[in-house]
Amino acid sequence: MVYAREIDGRELTLIVSGSLWRNSLIMMDEETGSLWSHVTGECLEGEFQGRRLESIPSVQTNWADWRAAHPQTKVLKKPEPILAAPYQHYYDDPDRAGMFRTFWLQDRMGGKVLVHGVV
Repeated sequence: MVYAREIDGRELTLIVSGSLWRNSLIMMDEETGSLWSHVTGECLEGEFQGRRLESIPSVQTNWADWRAAHPQTKVLKKPEPILAAPYQHYYDDPDRAGMFRTFWLQDRMGGKVLVHGVV
């Protein structure tokens, strides 16, 4: 999900809080210290508790398909190569799924099965 970062006319600067909620990233806005779910866009704690950020339509695709549909796209390239993702060991391990194992799901699907949600 992608969210607008404006609420009540205030533009928020969203950063990683370092916390998890239901094995998912929690964002924090620098302006109020409020905590936001990246899954639902809901403020879980803080000044905007119970409010939701507006969702913005987005597309998940690969570069080849994007480039075919949008040939004028320009890409910013970092001057130095990215040598490794810091969490590559996590991505490569099919048995690791989140910080806390979800035993109740183990018989239903693999830990890294791609699941699409529709709102």
